[in-house]
Amino acid sequence: MWPLPECLPRAERRFRRPDSHFAADHLTFATRYNNHAHIVVAQGHIPEAVTLWRRAYAICLKALGPDHPYTKDDAAMLRKYDPPGP
Repeated sequence: MWPLPECLPRAERRFRRPDSHFAADHLTFATRYNNHAHIVVAQGHIPEAVTLWRRAYAICLKALGPDHPYTKDDAAMLRKYDPPGP
């Protein structure tokens, strides 16, 4: 496993790499968003992680439906780090 300070630059390069053979809503991007969110939340950047999990959740919901484990995992992370207001 890479040390945390080295993970973020590596993950960010994955988003900048052109993937013309993948659509923007491809599950590959959901996985990338999810992985990147875990890295940035470990560094204390909660709002950025929430944004990434929202993107991952939207892709998984559209592609896999609400009952798929990936969709449920993203929803759980959103509930944990971005709970609804009162």
